[in-house]
Amino acid sequence: MFRSELGRKSTIYFTALLLNAVLGVVVYGILTRAMDVQSFGTYSFIIAFFMFSGMFFDFGVAPAGMRLMALVDSAAAFSRRAGALLSLSAAVGLLFAVFVFAGSYAVDAWIHDGAGSVLRIVAPLAAVYPLQEMILSISQGSSRMKLMSAYLLMPRGILIVLLIALAATGTIDVRIAVTAMLLGMAAAIGIAIGVLKPVFRGLGSEIAVIWKEVREFGREVYLGRIVDGLMTGFDK
Repeated sequence: MFRSELGRKSTIYFTALLLNAVLGVVVYGILTRAMDVQSFGTYSFIIAFFMFSGMFFDFGVAPAGMRLMALVDSAAAFSRRAGALLSLSAAVGLLFAVFVFAGSYAVDAWIHDGAGSVLRIVAPLAAVYPLQEMILSISQGSSRMKLMSAYLLMPRGILIVLLIALAATGTIDVRIAVTAMLLGMAAAIGIAIGVLKPVFRGLGSEIAVIWKEVREFGREVYLGRIVDGLMTGFDK
């Protein structure tokens, strides 16, 4: 298994998945010790809100990007396409931030009193949320499995460092915990972008290619993921 490139990449990836699960346990261990039951429940609701609503804010760009990244034939083409995909994902992120801010009022009114005010505070940072899926798609499509595996670990690893520092200097409330989570995600995205070295020139032609792929392929995958996510959620 370890003699083949595919075997080594698979081993690294599944090891990262396992370590990411362990880091998740550490994160929740820190938070359950630092927050009361109600605060932890609010934090868990906000994370679930991000995960559920974030499922709709891709529009097929990430799966289309993954497929297109597998077709690039040069480093220059890779950099241009990565830049175009990240630009589109950043635009989607801005839409997501607006949705989080607007949706926060409905959350307070109908679902979870108290979570809405936190969502309004962190809404600008929520713009990074859709970018994480794009980083994974670019890495997977271009077969950069080491980067993908490292990226899986970075957000929670950074979050743990932030939470330990915050716990040592004062109390951790819901607002601080959610902000730290998004900052950890943003830092990991920034590191990954630095490694990918995207180029943001010639975006028009690249975006046209991406949009064509979204219509022909990405949109179907996007709708399938939504249906699967909804059905899985209902099963739970």
